[in-house]
Amino acid sequence: MSGTPTREAPARDEVVRISRGHEHRILLMSGMKQIARAVGSGFGPRRGPALEGRGQEVMLLRDGAAIAAALVLDEPVEELGAEILRAVGRGVAAEAGDGTSTAILLADQVYRRAVRAITAGAEPQEVGRGMVLATQLALVALVEQTRTATEPDLLAVATLAAGGDRSLGELAVKAVLQGADLAVVAREDTLGDRLGRRPRDTGAGAPPSSEAPERVVILAGGATAAEASRRKVLAEKAVAAVVAARSRGVVAGGGLAYLRAAGELASMAGAGDRAEGWNAVRRALEQPLRQLAANAGEVPRRAVDVVTEGGCNRCLDAFTGALVEPTAAGILDAVGTLETALRHAASLARLLACCEVAIAIGAETRR
Repeated sequence: MSGTPTREAPARDEVVRISRGHEHRILLMSGMKQIARAVGSGFGPRRGPALEGRGQEVMLLRDGAAIAAALVLDEPVEELGAEILRAVGRGVAAEAGDGTSTAILLADQVYRRAVRAITAGAEPQEVGRGMVLATQLALVALVEQTRTATEPDLLAVATLAAGGDRSLGELAVKAVLQGADLAVVAREDTLGDRLGRRPRDTGAGAPPSSEAPERVVILAGGATAAEASRRKVLAEKAVAAVVAARSRGVVAGGGLAYLRAAGELASMAGAGDRAEGWNAVRRALEQPLRQLAANAGEVPRRAVDVVTEGGCNRCLDAFTGALVEPTAAGILDAVGTLETALRHAASLARLLACCEVAIAIGAETRR
């Protein structure tokens, strides 16, 4: 039929799994949970990277999208749920360059809470509408918290994005502020990270190298290829955070901006099934702080309560466990990164919540 998309038939060694209603939501949720747990375990400055080994190749993974991509689940519908979170991570990475772990954690939590409501009898479409309205208001609340980034703010944002590495943060800020064409290159050496310059390749007919535009290269150095690759990822995240902060401004970090947005939603949920979707977004906005607290050895629920009871004026310092004033402590986020993470997460969770059937095609499980 004209206009109807066609797909190849599954191969003989592939399994087609069709699940409906509550069953498919449980399986999707299970797959998403496994990805979110793996990503969440490395969330925040207190946690190190994940280790991936493929034959003789060893990689240190820090980025949420990379960690999610490294995991493959056997059950086809669970793997479909995992792939949905990978798609969230890829979308955020493409748009913002950072915030992939945050988006994955948010998407998992929004969907999980929406499924609870639907299982209890809420109408999926109404739950989805509530999610849309809550997300719109939360995005407005983030913008209202925003201020223009100063150079010290840029350094703070870059350092956090680089996993607490101030030297990488300084290089990222310096490179971005130079306003030149920028690239990040991994080098296996022991000289550490530094800035470099080289003529940019402008193709056929380019001027001599002395006249060609220069490219500023952050050289991410490491004693091994794995370490150099890890530092390259951190440098790229730091650069993306600086660019976003310069463009849109900064807000309090450590999950505090999201928690403040959740506070704006708290008194406006209304009633009925839409309120279930609204509250799914509101409660999910607490998850970044919960995860930071858990990874810092704190009790997640208590951390949220203490910050909230203090008027959301202080945030959790993941290194010390103390409550601090975010600007003075240098705990800041680029608002554009938080906006992108929330938009992608809520959009995918809403679409999933409204689906009634899952059709998953995957390789036959070997046990």
